[in-house]
Amino acid sequence: MISMLQLKYFQELAAQQNMTRVAEKHFVSQTALSNALSRMEEELNVSLFTRSGRSLILNEYGAIFLQYTNTILTALDDGIKALENRKRQNEGYIFVGTHNSLNWTRLVGEFMLNYPECTICHKECIPTVVAATLPNLDVDLIIAGTDDIVSPHLEHVEFRRDKIWLIVPENHPLAGRTRVSLEELRGEPFIMQTKTSGFRKFCDKVLGEIGFAPKIVAECDYALRFGLLQQSSAVLLGSDATKDDQSYGPHVSYLVIDEISVTRGLSLFWKKGVKLSPGAECFRDFVLRHYQSEEP
Repeated sequence: MISMLQLKYFQELAAQQNMTRVAEKHFVSQTALSNALSRMEEELNVSLFTRSGRSLILNEYGAIFLQYTNTILTALDDGIKALENRKRQNEGYIFVGTHNSLNWTRLVGEFMLNYPECTICHKECIPTVVAATLPNLDVDLIIAGTDDIVSPHLEHVEFRRDKIWLIVPENHPLAGRTRVSLEELRGEPFIMQTKTSGFRKFCDKVLGEIGFAPKIVAECDYALRFGLLQQSSAVLLGSDATKDDQSYGPHVSYLVIDEISVTRGLSLFWKKGVKLSPGAECFRDFVLRHYQSEEP
């Protein structure tokens, strides 16, 4: 029977094509490595390499077998990771993915105060990347826009709907206002999130339907937008989550945009058909209660 160790040796030899380097990497003698390869070839009844001194060149049979070897070893690694994740989940670890973390500081902080026995493990999850890697999912729950991820592999529950605000620094001429029209914003420099952001896609769609094209002077991640807002006269678009969590601090103003009345849904996503760990269920229920209690 071919062992996993032999498969790992074969995979390394196929990549390195050098017996000496692979032997040194695995801290084995070249003789032991050569014997392991020879026993595997005897069991398969084919040669996997063409020998040339200390060098090995993968042949036709080796190329075919390498495809299956890669699949086996990848599946083994995935299985080990799945077991580790489940073990950590059962020990109270909760893996939560968001595209940015600043908006959820208050929410996660309140959960930690109420459930000190749980451990939150955060991971940045870009919706487009998540969608491309499904049905695999390496977190318990994802917080994202309701329309950011459309997949038959996920279930979701919407927990709030956010209004869109114009955010301006305290030294901006509009800072003392509570409302603004889009006509007044023509020519204003906008700092926008990157095009991979679900919030950016939502804003582009809304503004496009209205027929407003912002003058974009910067496209960047959430954290950098904050720094740029404080050091320029530019403006940006934010949501209720931004406003409620005071992500940009007290020295900014939030203005209603007259022409924008649509709201953006926010949901919790999880893998369909997979039972959530007790900790993940606890976090999901906490989020739902948290926002239901804030409804007027």
